[in-house]
Formats: sequence, C-alpha cells, structure tokens
Amino acid sequence: MAEAFSSPEISTRLIPVQAERLSSDDESISTGDGSPSNRRVYPALPHPYREGNEKVQAIRDEQGMLLLHYHGYLEIDVDVLHLDLTKLREGNEVSDRMLTFLLLQSHGVSHEAFRWRPDEVLILPCVFGSGLMALDENASPADVHSMLLRLHSQTVSYTLEQIWHSTLLLIPVRIECQNVLLAISNAQLAISRSASARRIHEVLHGHSKPDREPFAILFLNSAPFSKPRRLPKLTFLIRKYLDVLWKQLYGSDLEFIDWVDIKVPCQDIISDGGLHVVHNAEVLMRPGVTDRLRQAHQHIYQIKMKEWYSIFNPLLMRGDFYRHRKVMVVEQEAQLWQIDL
Repeated sequence: MAEAFSSPEISTRLIPVQAERLSSDDESISTGDGSPSNRRVYPALPHPYREGNEKVQAIRDEQGMLLLHYHGYLEIDVDVLHLDLTKLREGNEVSDRMLTFLLLQSHGVSHEAFRWRPDEVLILPCVFGSGLMALDENASPADVHSMLLRLHSQTVSYTLEQIWHSTLLLIPVRIECQNVLLAISNAQLAISRSASARRIHEVLHGHSKPDREPFAILFLNSAPFSKPRRLPKLTFLIRKYLDVLWKQLYGSDLEFIDWVDIKVPCQDIISDGGLHVVHNAEVLMRPGVTDRLRQAHQHIYQIKMKEWYSIFNPLLMRGDFYRHRKVMVVEQEAQLWQIDL
C-alpha cells in the first residue's frame, strides 16, 4: 500500500557578525562580473590557517598540523588538519572544517558522476551557518538586512547571479548541538512577490496536481525527536537572507518560500549528525531526487516506502560503515594532495 511522506563546533576564529565589528567596506556586495578579484576563499573571516600568513604557515607545517588542502570545482579552499581526521576516526562529531571538506568532496564526485554544471549545485561553508545563527533576529529590520549582507560578503564566494541560477543550494547549519541541512531547491525558478502566479496547469504523469511551488526550503534533520528550540530563528533568518539577496540583485521582494520538512533516516549515535548531513547532501545531489522529496511534502507526488528506502538507503548509516568510508576518502585525498605538492 502506498504511503506518502509529509512532512557548534564552529570555527574557533569565527567573529560574531555584529555591525560595529565589521568594516564599512562590507556595506555593499558585488553582484559579480566574473572577474577573479571578486572571488574569496573559505573561510573569509580571519583565522590562523589563511594562505599568505607566512609565520603561521611555517609553524603549521613544522608541527605537521595540516593534513590536506582542498580546492574543488566550486573554487572554495579548505584546510583539513590531522586533528580533524582523528575526531572522525575516533567516532566524534566532525569538525566544521571536516564537514565543509566532505560536502565539497561529495560535490566533486557527484558532478563527475552525473555531469551537471559545477555551479548548478552550490554549497555554503559551515562558517556561514555559524554566522547566521549568531545574528540577532530581534534587531531592527534595517540592522538585520545590513548584518545579512555583511555575513554574505564575508563568508560566501558566489556571485548573486550564481546563487539565483542554481538548482540546489546546500547549507549546513549547527543549531544548538545538532548538525542539520538546509537545501534551497530551484532558485533559478524564483519570482518576485509582485509577479503573477506561475501559470502552470499541466499535471505530469504520476502527479496529483500541477507543480506550482518548485522554489522551496528543504529542512533535513536526522534527530527529529529533539526539535531544536532555535528552529524558528533559523526559519526566519534563512528566509530573510534569501529575500535580502533577491532584493540586492533584482530590487524587488521575493515570493513566499515554502518550508519543507523532509523525512530522513534517524541517527543512532548523537555524534553522527555531521555524517548524516553529508549523506543527505549526497542524496539530494542525485538528479531528480530533491524535486521528488519536495513534491511528496507538497502532496504533488506520492513516495512509496520502497522508493524512500531506495533513495536514502538507511542501512548505509547503521554502525560505523559510513564513517569508515569517509575516513578512507580523507586519507586518499591527503595522499593525492601530498603527491601534488
């Protein structure tokens, strides 16, 4: 019978995003002209492992702290340290550096497997989610607007055009003690609030009604029985962030964004939250999966239990199998990086 499903380790050098602590040079952000000067690397906030800091670089190399440096198709640079691998290997929650690396590495693997454009699927670094949750949502609308622009300019390397031309935007966030995943689907189909409603009347085979809300925020939490108290704050700020970016590029208000709770496999171990974020991101990067999960929540498409199991493969996350597989991925990437030095 068919069944439909509806539904902080933060960087130690992260500076809380407050207006008085940020330079006025960050007051506006570029819409992007494609020039290399507009690109930034992860993380853009000050930290001791930035390239160009020769003294810290020498100390880091001398102590053997750096395990690998990863670039990837999205042109985001991230350093992974030996201690990050140790935490992963010993069964602890993954660090923000490791989580960002694993997401970027999975992005590269998925791109090579499915051959979508590299910038069709975008990933924000963990430092963005940490900064987002550090904002004061009770500040005045003008202050919230300003702080979100500053956060974007300091932590996000993509141009506004890239974001609004993407089909999937993945955002890892640590909310209280739990790592969760936000996925913005079909940003390229977003419209202004003042625009006419999408005139979509065709009902596709297997659908119960037209798909009129393809632009949505998907929320994937592998610990659904511990609903974060700060979830309303996250909901408000991510919607506001998207509205700010839309207004910055197009000068109008963004349409209302549907919030979709996606049913995902539950984690058995509290320290596996970050690994579930990576696995869920890998699932969403497969062609067509994000839309099917969204449509199931919106009662457009009905997912049977067998199909849900084939999508998420919950057995993959049982025990330490997935963790051990990611340890091997990190070790392999470290070897490749050492060869390229």
